[in-house]
Amino acid sequence: MTFVRRFAGAIQLFPHLHVAVPDGLFVPGQDPNAPLAFEPLPPPADDDIRLLAVRVATRLHDLATRRIEEAQDKPEWLWPKSDDALLYGAALEALRMPRQAGTSRRHDRPRSPSTR
Repeated sequence: MTFVRRFAGAIQLFPHLHVAVPDGLFVPGQDPNAPLAFEPLPPPADDDIRLLAVRVATRLHDLATRRIEEAQDKPEWLWPKSDDALLYGAALEALRMPRQAGTSRRHDRPRSPSTR
C-alpha cells in the first residue's frame, strides 16, 4: 500500500511516498467464508541481502556513468555560464539560507516594531 504525500510537517512542498509492506502473506484458510490468515515470511538470508545490495549498487553505477557521459556532450549543463543561470543559482541559494530573527526576507533588514 502506498500513500503519496505532498507536504512536510511545516506546510512545505515535499513530495514523498509512505509505503506499508507486509512481511508475510495473507492466505485463505480451510473455510472459504473465513477471513484471510496472515502467514509471516522468514527473514531474508545474508546472501539475499548481499545480492540485492550488489544489484542496486550496479544499477546506480550504470546510471551515474550514463549521466556523466551525457553531460560531457553538453558542458553547458554541467557548468552554466550565462548571467541568468548564475542569478538563478544565487536566488536558489538565498532561499535556502535561514533567516535571522527579526529580519524580513523581502529586504533582509530589521522589521519595524509595528510589523511584528
